[in-house]
Amino acid sequence: MKKALCCLLVLLGCFGLFGCGGDQVDDTAADGTEAVADVQQDEFHGVTFEVPADWEKVADESNPDVVYYSTGTDFLLLQYSNVQDSVVDNADDFLKGMESEFDNFSVSNQEVINVGGTDCLHFEFTGTSEGTEYAGNCISVNVPDGLVSIGMYDSDNDGDYSSSFQAVLDSIQIAQ
Repeated sequence: MKKALCCLLVLLGCFGLFGCGGDQVDDTAADGTEAVADVQQDEFHGVTFEVPADWEKVADESNPDVVYYSTGTDFLLLQYSNVQDSVVDNADDFLKGMESEFDNFSVSNQEVINVGGTDCLHFEFTGTSEGTEYAGNCISVNVPDGLVSIGMYDSDNDGDYSSSFQAVLDSIQIAQ
């Protein structure tokens, strides 16, 4: 797992060229009352977001520009880069940088989405790195002082994590 994570951290180094966000979460329970979510809120380089409380936060004190949350089988990875280029305007170059880190790299559902008034690059990908197959759902967003990339990664294709990632996206607020 550590080797795979290190590989993805290198991959996300390529993300340092670009950035993204999310919509509002409907927190109304089925009975019409406000649902109490068991979440933890965090902030990362101007991006505020929520993740489930049972996801374990792992941060490398020597590198404050990378943090990830482990779900037990999958992980949410956040990386900051001091790059001012627009990820939306340079999406093809950004994705070529990612492609260089994987074998059999394939992008699907590439689109520009708007989160909190900020345009972001959103895409899904599959690829192989060091013999491990990955599926990822990513966004990249320009923040006032650089770029933040957020991705949900599945290395064992054990299920559908899209609803978990969507909940994170829905909670995102971006500093202007």
